[in-house]
Amino acid sequence: KKENPCAVCTDALRPGSPNRRRNVSGLLRWKTDPEGPVHNILIDCGKSFWEGALHHFPAHDVLGLDALFLTHAHADQMGGLDDLRDITLRMTRGPLPFYVSAKDLEVVKRAFPYLFDGVSHARGGGVTNLQPSIFSSEPFQVEGLGFTPVPVWHGKDYLSHGFRFGPNLWLGDISAWPETTPWALAEGLELLVLDALRPKPHPTHFHLEQSLDFVRKARPKKTLLVDMTHDFEHEAVNRDLSAWGRAEGLDVQLAHDGLVVDLVF
Repeated sequence: KKENPCAVCTDALRPGSPNRRRNVSGLLRWKTDPEGPVHNILIDCGKSFWEGALHHFPAHDVLGLDALFLTHAHADQMGGLDDLRDITLRMTRGPLPFYVSAKDLEVVKRAFPYLFDGVSHARGGGVTNLQPSIFSSEPFQVEGLGFTPVPVWHGKDYLSHGFRFGPNLWLGDISAWPETTPWALAEGLELLVLDALRPKPHPTHFHLEQSLDFVRKARPKKTLLVDMTHDFEHEAVNRDLSAWGRAEGLDVQLAHDGLVVDLVF
């Protein structure tokens, strides 16, 4: 027993605590036709996906997925791919379009060969049915909504991807903005979702000061910070960010699991 337990980790044990943080994922929901079905796109599917889906999908009447986007092939982004089998086999009942870069698809195939080769599983039950669709730097559309991949550094020699859709930008894991990625993709934003791992510098992620510098430059109307460690106590840091935002004329807050945000497309 530790004499001085972490206050944030202790609070995270409390059901509903905003300090209880699963792997970062986003679910985009929209209608192409006001009278038509709701479209659902999942961004990343990490190790804690199933726990989060059991809690949040029924609460928001999520009955299936139209596509999965992978920002990069790390465990906290792809570790839950196996858990999509109940969705592809019983909810959507068909292959799930899987938008992924070529290099990341090769990593996923090595980690989950049985999802792709048809022979590496025990054949005792179905497996997740993924239909890879390779993206590069060109915009593409899913169910009438346009997306542009945004390559960013996630460490010195590793490229991750964010996604620009309408006036919104998702940057889950980033350590630097490459010179070869057009800055225009970060301009004119209604919403920015941005990595902010911890208060101190880190070799493969933005730390808080870098995140705020990025927000200062991009000046989105609203910023949600994600991927925080237990160095951030949710309510206390949000109070500090509110004060910082008033001084800068910006709206920046820590996100939390289950947060619902209205988007402009």
